[in-house]
Amino acid sequence: MSKRGGAASEIKGGLKSKASLSTNGASQGSEEDLRPSELSPSELINASISINGSDSRNGKNSNSSKSSRGNAALVQRLVSATGFRSCLEEDNVEDDHFFDSSPKGMRPILLRRALSIRELDDESWLSSSLIDLVISKFSRSYPNTHFMSIDFVVLHLSSKNKSELELATDISGKRLNYLDPHMPIVFVCNSKDIHWNLIRVIRHPKKELQLFEPMGKPENRHGGLGYRDVPRCVIEWLNTCIPLQNSKSWLSVGISAITVRQQLNHFDCGTAVLLYAEKCGQGFNAEQINNHTTQNDISEYRKLLQDFVCRVDALD
Repeated sequence: MSKRGGAASEIKGGLKSKASLSTNGASQGSEEDLRPSELSPSELINASISINGSDSRNGKNSNSSKSSRGNAALVQRLVSATGFRSCLEEDNVEDDHFFDSSPKGMRPILLRRALSIRELDDESWLSSSLIDLVISKFSRSYPNTHFMSIDFVVLHLSSKNKSELELATDISGKRLNYLDPHMPIVFVCNSKDIHWNLIRVIRHPKKELQLFEPMGKPENRHGGLGYRDVPRCVIEWLNTCIPLQNSKSWLSVGISAITVRQQLNHFDCGTAVLLYAEKCGQGFNAEQINNHTTQNDISEYRKLLQDFVCRVDALD
């Protein structure tokens, strides 16, 4: 479920050490076997962090890094059989530039000013401000994916002007590259004002509109997606700016990326979609995300979010 406001609540019970994400029955394989296969090799730079913990982006060994509060367990990377490692555990938040969205465009501000930083307890819903904070981190860490702000669907796509739609920017202020098929577009969408879902638009190796629903594919959904599943404005935007051959609608290439229920409680939809979003940024395909994500993974990811938010809050 979603929470648009920023009501504060104290983090309960303190922070716990991170455990490895579950493998959900996946067999162990070589690093090459487990590499995300959906995107081109050049896009996998962000996903090719070696299994031994060396992060090629900053030249640091992630297993040896410590949090600003000196708790090494809090920055231990979460590694599953698919090689997933979260950028939220990097101990360099002071180097990040966070972005907030507004009708006038993207303004570089530290989002903690707009965020009730203590809102993330063990059972809270995630607010739009918190989601934007984390999405802005993803945008910096995974530059080969366009991450959109939380208000992208509500505000920008409300425009019917083609020229304005073509000038859309991601959360970092970078213009969407409609011509590059190797640049996925990822954004969070609020369903019926009560639930967060994630949408990914990919154009390579084939065009596909992927809907990631923490509650899984509804039993009464047969075949592809419809306007009850994806906002009409999203389909109109895609049909206008990235038209398919023979004037087909993007609904015709829509799929339910999560086929079984993975969120088993009433409050973790926001946490789940952020986990999906980061895996998308690392180039994991829909099948890998579907097969290797569980409620336990989502719960462990909430602990990462708690630690990340506290480290941002501690910035001067």
